[in-house]
Amino acid sequence: MAYDLQDFQKDVVEASLQVPVLIDFWAPWCAPCTQLSPVLEKLAGEANGAWRLVKINVDEHPQIAGHFQVQGVPVCMLVFQGQLVDAFQGVLPENELRAWFAERLGDGMGGATEEEAVVEEPQVDPADPRQVATTALVQGKFAEAAAAAELVVVDDDSDENRLFYARCAVFVDPEKVKAYLARISEDAELYDSAQKFTGLARVLMNDTAKLPAHANPNLAGYYKDAIEKTRAGAFEEALDQFLEVLYRDKAYDEDGARLAFIGIFEWLGRDHDVVKAYQRRFEMAVFG
Repeated sequence: MAYDLQDFQKDVVEASLQVPVLIDFWAPWCAPCTQLSPVLEKLAGEANGAWRLVKINVDEHPQIAGHFQVQGVPVCMLVFQGQLVDAFQGVLPENELRAWFAERLGDGMGGATEEEAVVEEPQVDPADPRQVATTALVQGKFAEAAAAAELVVVDDDSDENRLFYARCAVFVDPEKVKAYLARISEDAELYDSAQKFTGLARVLMNDTAKLPAHANPNLAGYYKDAIEKTRAGAFEEALDQFLEVLYRDKAYDEDGARLAFIGIFEWLGRDHDVVKAYQRRFEMAVFG
């Protein structure tokens, strides 16, 4: 359908820099979703581009649903300028939906002026650490996200919250991330994801001034640059440098470049443009 997600980076992240984007998380087996979706599509058509609707099937895109901590459908999240602004769960009648949009986007929903729109200031509850962490993560504020996410896992040390903390903190406190993830048992549902983040955390724990020596004098430099770019969230540049390591010595730092690739892919999600662009190159470097 016209509103179905094609590319998360373009459809949500980049689009939200121009207009508000409403993400409709749904599933084909969810009866309430089939009631809500047609109404949302109708309102999106009437909005004439003032805001965009993006429908995400949670069965097809579990990584994205996990990133937004979706625990039930239908749930809708409003994103603007890369920030989570507000959300609602369940089915609302059309008149309530219109009121919800009018309150957040201004009068008329199809032509709110910049002054009328209230989405410029994200409504983040400072008392809700999960919301604070998620918003900070979307904004690329990793240190802020890590601090808030730790409050979540301290309050409830569940596997889900340990993985949530890992996603928020792996770039700023990989040692603590590794310790939290070590508590997830091998038979747990989230163990595979935890292992991928653990591998990335192990690589990021390196002291870049004391990397393993190698016969190729350039290898440690590539690896150092890759680690530093990863910590900064410059993933494409990081992956380019990790590829240089893989081309020269796949086993360097106990498979460090391969583990970093897998962890970054897990963090971004399989539908991310960067993953799509680098998946084949990674496979060729590892197996070629």
